Amino acid sequence: MEPTADTDADPIKLKSLKHPGTFTVPQQDRLGKCRSVKEFEKLNRIGEGTYGIVYRARDTRSDEIVALKKVRMDKEKDGIPISSLREITLLLRLRHPNIVQLKEVVVKCIVLQLLKGLVYLHHNFILHRDLKVSNLLMTDKGCVKIADFGLARVYGIPSKPMTPRVVTLWYRAPELLLGSKTQTTAIDMWAVGCILAELLAHKPLLPGSSEIQQVDLIVQLLGTPNENIWPHVNQSSCPPSPTIAIREPHPLATPNQNAAKCDLRIFT
Repeated sequence: MEPTADTDADPIKLKSLKHPGTFTVPQQDRLGKCRSVKEFEKLNRIGEGTYGIVYRARDTRSDEIVALKKVRMDKEKDGIPISSLREITLLLRLRHPNIVQLKEVVVKCIVLQLLKGLVYLHHNFILHRDLKVSNLLMTDKGCVKIADFGLARVYGIPSKPMTPRVVTLWYRAPELLLGSKTQTTAIDMWAVGCILAELLAHKPLLPGSSEIQQVDLIVQLLGTPNENIWPHVNQSSCPPSPTIAIREPHPLATPNQNAAKCDLRIFT
């Protein structure tokens, strides 16, 4: 497998659930066994149906002309449509000269591209402060663009006070909801996590209608803030509201032994 522009990028590091610290994702495992859709050049549209759009495309590696089917995801609420999974499963088993051959499944790594853009911003000491799905644009080549820098600010050391009423409510980090005027790159990373969950579930992760309800939704998912999940929270100048009941984290938000044995590769 020849390296592409994506595999030549900076290494991806993830936090280890089994050992302290981080580990580097091997270059060949960035997309699992899938290739990026950016490796295919769309030539023209062939047809369109209920479940997808088919394009005539060129494989930039082999120069082969192929049919590229884009699965419709706009109306799905539970991830990849079951009809598409059935189609993929069946076509992978079939090999006949008179039946279309499924060569491979390719992906658009929306979150990976978002993180690459965010690394660039943070390396230049810029906080976006309003990351959300509607502020992510995508070209016809599948390239994600971070947009809307109306609330972006330059940050530095020592940090200067900034207004906490930034970031759309559903993507707002808990420290902002609790009134903190000290802002770091963590507020953008919180928004990225909310975006990832929304892309997977096709609905907002924390759709609060007010700041107090937003805090309550966060507590329901992650549990009441403590030193384990929020270091130095006890020394914070903005303690959690007394109107929020003390809760344990949701089971899906708590790492377990089975999760530690799995490689996490999430694409959409």
